[in-house]
Amino acid sequence: VKAVAQKEFPQIFPKPGWVEHDPEVIWKTQLSTAKAALKKARLTADKVAAIGIT
Repeated sequence: VKAVAQKEFPQIFPKPGWVEHDPEVIWKTQLSTAKAALKKARLTADKVAAIGIT
């Protein structure tokens, strides 16, 4: 592991027991988090072998 970055995004609860996520928000959040991790690791994207998202 070269770097770790994290960011939460909102969850939408339309009905009890349901959860939804806005795909555009997920994409923007993941993109900004990946950029932050790359910056912390001082790497470019072509040097990344794997990522984990939970």
